[in-house]
Amino acid sequence: MRELTFRAVAATSAVAVVLLAGGCGALGMGSHPAAPAAAGARSGVSGAGSHIYSLIQTGITQAEKSDTAGAVKTFNSVLALEPDNKYAWFNLGVILQGQADTAGALDDYNRALQTDPTFLSALYNKALLIENSDPEQAEKLYRQAISLNPHASTAYLHLGLLLQKKNSPDAAGAFAKAVSLDSNLAQYVPAGAAAAKPAG
Repeated sequence: MRELTFRAVAATSAVAVVLLAGGCGALGMGSHPAAPAAAGARSGVSGAGSHIYSLIQTGITQAEKSDTAGAVKTFNSVLALEPDNKYAWFNLGVILQGQADTAGALDDYNRALQTDPTFLSALYNKALLIENSDPEQAEKLYRQAISLNPHASTAYLHLGLLLQKKNSPDAAGAFAKAVSLDSNLAQYVPAGAAAAKPAG
């Protein structure tokens, strides 16, 4: 199942929409897998499951074509059929985050996380939203994302940025891990920070 997610630019915390296909793709700078699509939806389940999957795909296509109002209506149709659908809540959060509605996006990410506390995309996007307002909670969310996916390079990068703000010596290790997983992230490691180059 494709989902909308955000690519965060570390230096500015700017966001842009990225579409994910097949249950994995970019989350932030570099490759960071999203939660896999529901197995039933991908294996041709008939009935309500197939209809919901089709609606999610339609909503993503609408959002991709800048039909935000249509996408919101479609995702709300999913929720009318399945109130705990994490993909619908997540994608509504992405839309609100793109509209700078932080409170609304947080509510929607929290609804997705109520359904699945290990939904990596929602954890990551929630952490991005609260980095400035609640850095301690953002740090916990990045650590949780890393524990769920040890290859989450951008989570390591953002963790490093938070740790650097606290003058923590652990920032260098987080930056080193981010860059070792994705050498393209070296450009986002702040000047003067240790371990800006991958080992080997």
